[in-house]
Amino acid sequence: GVNQVFIQGMAFNPSSVTVSVNTSITWINKDAVNHTVTSDTGLFDSGTLAANGNYSYTFTTAGTYSYHCKVHPSMIATIIVTAATTTPSMPSTPSTPSTTPGY
Repeated sequence: GVNQVFIQGMAFNPSSVTVSVNTSITWINKDAVNHTVTSDTGLFDSGTLAANGNYSYTFTTAGTYSYHCKVHPSMIATIIVTAATTTPSMPSTPSTPSTTPGY
């Protein structure tokens, strides 16, 4: 699904997700063994996720967030949070067909 990370086959899949600010990511443990979703900086920690367990976290600040599984430290992944996209403040001119007949 959208903004979901599967914990499957002893890996985070996808291993890198890019989202905009104020987006929630949901991790779902598809393995039969326990895993955790633990920020490298301690920002978030799912605790132990049993099979089919899930954990969500909302990223409110732009930046790159590396995380890992405490049970399996070789499992590492990244969430990249981009600043809110602002629409350019240029006036949008509607593309109306020209009224000048073509010669």
